[in-house]
Amino acid sequence: MMEKNGYDIAGFSVDHQIYESEYSQVYRARSSGGQSIILKVLKEDCLIPVRVAEYRREYRITQLLPFSGVAGVRELKMNFHRPALVIEDFGGNSLDILSLAGNLPLDDFLSLAISLVSTLSQVHSRQIVHKDINPANIVFNPDTREVKLIDFGLANVLPQETTSFVSPNLLEGTLPYLSPEQTGRMNRPVDYRSDFYALGVTFYELLTGQLPFRANDALEWVHHHVASVPVSPSAVSADVPEAIAQIILKLMAKTAEGRYQSAVGLKADLEHCQAQWQAQQRIPVFPLAQCDRLSRFQLSQDLYGREKDIALLTQVFDQVSRVPPQHPVEPAPEMPSEYGWQLVLISGYSGVGKSALVRELYRPLGQALGRTVGRTVGRTEGGDEQGHFVTGKHDQTQEKGSSPVPYQAFSQAFNQFCRYLLTESAEQLNYWRNTILQAVKTNGRLLTDIIPDLALVIGPQPPVPEATTAEAQNRFQRVFYNFVRSLASSAHPLVLFIDDLQWADSASLQLLQSLFDRPVDDGKAAQGLMLIGAYRNNEVDAAHPLMHAITALVEKGIEPTTIELDNLPVDAVNAWISESLDCLPKQSRPLATLVHQKTLGNAFFTAEFLKTLYSENLLKMVEDAKEQTAQWWWDIDQIRLQNITDNVVEL
Repeated sequence: MMEKNGYDIAGFSVDHQIYESEYSQVYRARSSGGQSIILKVLKEDCLIPVRVAEYRREYRITQLLPFSGVAGVRELKMNFHRPALVIEDFGGNSLDILSLAGNLPLDDFLSLAISLVSTLSQVHSRQIVHKDINPANIVFNPDTREVKLIDFGLANVLPQETTSFVSPNLLEGTLPYLSPEQTGRMNRPVDYRSDFYALGVTFYELLTGQLPFRANDALEWVHHHVASVPVSPSAVSADVPEAIAQIILKLMAKTAEGRYQSAVGLKADLEHCQAQWQAQQRIPVFPLAQCDRLSRFQLSQDLYGREKDIALLTQVFDQVSRVPPQHPVEPAPEMPSEYGWQLVLISGYSGVGKSALVRELYRPLGQALGRTVGRTVGRTEGGDEQGHFVTGKHDQTQEKGSSPVPYQAFSQAFNQFCRYLLTESAEQLNYWRNTILQAVKTNGRLLTDIIPDLALVIGPQPPVPEATTAEAQNRFQRVFYNFVRSLASSAHPLVLFIDDLQWADSASLQLLQSLFDRPVDDGKAAQGLMLIGAYRNNEVDAAHPLMHAITALVEKGIEPTTIELDNLPVDAVNAWISESLDCLPKQSRPLATLVHQKTLGNAFFTAEFLKTLYSENLLKMVEDAKEQTAQWWWDIDQIRLQNITDNVVEL
């Protein structure tokens, strides 16, 4: 019987606790037959559905991984709704318990690293991404030299997973080891290459005895992973050969495309290092990734043909957040103290990439903290020096004759913002509560009626006096303006993305106008808001209400920044394909030309068409055993016969 720590499971007796994390306790125990096992138990005060689901996921996923390098989970037991995982015990302990960091001889490190990468290769072959590789989740037996990977509670059985811009306090994984894309600030999906980044951080720590970055809170960790360049391990410790330092830095590249593309390529380089070390006790620098190939079809996540558009968006963001030029040729002139609010309108057909372009702002938003990291001005009265990104979307009215939902997209966006605030610390939440209440005064009910989650931030609000229709509308617009103004400043810029403006109701369009056409009561110009509106220009003509709203703003001297996205030119499609297939542009040109003809260069359809070719084996990786090479192959004639509609809009 298990009686320690108030927890009891029939059939097991506890020897001792070996580890404790934020959510779990881990014991070495014995079964009724005397066999040593490991019990991982969810803490009683963490008994919430999401944590229980992680235990169930870990059990389910490990059943798909019958490999010697993965610690086997024998069963999942439930005791009074508290889950416990029964795990094999091979006499090891996690690397952080063993305290090997900085004390691991190079021979031992290389053996451990090669074993671990071999296991990771098997895991990835099952389309599984671990998502939480760190020393606590690597178990090592110093006597037998066995190394095993554990804790698949966050793992996904998916080729890739889309992340979103959420509070750093809600990020999944262990903060010092998160890949940049796992922070949600990179506009890139999480795939198997995220594990390589975490592995690079782990290797860095094992060899140098320290993490590549230091941070005081979640926001600083996010900034470092997105923007900071780590010091080379060889500069931290003279015992780390430069060749191994370069391998680690490649693993820690900010973009997935810059890292190793396969565990096979990584393992080959580590084995080369091991052979050199064993032969001559030194490892000369050598070209990396010579045996590295994409292990599966993976479209590059970079945006091609949009460089000018990305630069323009970033420039506008820099204006609202008052960021000086990063590398001025001459001393930068003093920037104006007030920039005002900025309106950006992006138009283009469906699937052309409007939303993907806007999400490129995730990165500068994630870097916003970096302007003040380590300085006393990095915090503003309880509010963090950071940017926020919120988004709302207008839906096309489905039922014929029904009216659009008033303020639908604004409601979505600011409900999202309020949920973000609710994850902050008590101090920060109190700061925002007071700031908002000061801005809306006694009129908060006008906002909580359309932004219900705001009541969770500022509390229930009293009714407001009745007014005529015109007075009520003007009062609401004034209160909403003050509310937004309280959230946005150069210290914490707010990016508000409103999608599908072609379906916006008249009240929303009037509200949008009022944000940029309202007299300032206190004489101080508003700062820190970048409102981006996207719409399908093929569904908007000169008589459309959206065009009337834009014209009205222009007539009053408010000029929005406009970006019109066209389909990708064939050169951009070719660059996309050549990067994705790791071949020269001249080799992929015939395929790119044909794909462009089939899809007209529409970004969404181009991606879907290429995925279809791969799924139907018309695009595949062919290996040459004799030459020990592999390259992508395609059959132009068969692809030409693929029945994709000539009109991608209809598709």
